[in-house]
Amino acid sequence: MWRYIILSAAGHALVFGTLILPSILSSKTFSPVTVVNVKMVQPQSIASLLERVSETGEPKPKVPQVNVKPEKLLPNPAKTRKVQPVKRAAAEPESSTPAAQTGVKKSEQNLPKGIETEQDFKDYEYLGTLMQKIRSNWRYPRLNAPNIKTVVYFRINRDGRVDRVLVKNKSGFMNFDSSAYEAVVKSAPYPPLPESYSGNQLGIYLTFSY
Repeated sequence: MWRYIILSAAGHALVFGTLILPSILSSKTFSPVTVVNVKMVQPQSIASLLERVSETGEPKPKVPQVNVKPEKLLPNPAKTRKVQPVKRAAAEPESSTPAAQTGVKKSEQNLPKGIETEQDFKDYEYLGTLMQKIRSNWRYPRLNAPNIKTVVYFRINRDGRVDRVLVKNKSGFMNFDSSAYEAVVKSAPYPPLPESYSGNQLGIYLTFSY
């Protein structure tokens, strides 16, 4: 008897499940399903996509720029030459110079232009001093004639006094000759004759030109 009862209960449960369970399940709400469209990709499109990615590339980090000085090459000691010290020539003794040999200064080696001596006289510095003194006292007249020249002769004693003055070569203009004559007379007395000169008098020919 219990066998029939169990079989009957199982049969009723099966019928109940097949009829009522689908209605219960259909009443539950389900979230919408996302639909994804998938396209077929060809090999050519994949190759072009890879080329674009390789061209773009990822951004590279910026590297700070640093100025690097080039390294200096050290000199090769085998190729370097030793610098020989330059020796300065020793100064020549004063006795070897022409001025020292003659006893006359270097500035006195040339005879001043426009002056001549009657005797052998080598102290040109003394003659230059005479000329400067006479030129400073010369007041020559203004003339229209060019190339005027006169020569005045005068003689100096040992103490510097003038012994004689005369116009040796005249210019043809009396006032010009007189101005030269007066310049020589006005400049006296002159410095005494140098000790290196052995004579007692010195005759001088001085040229005045205009």
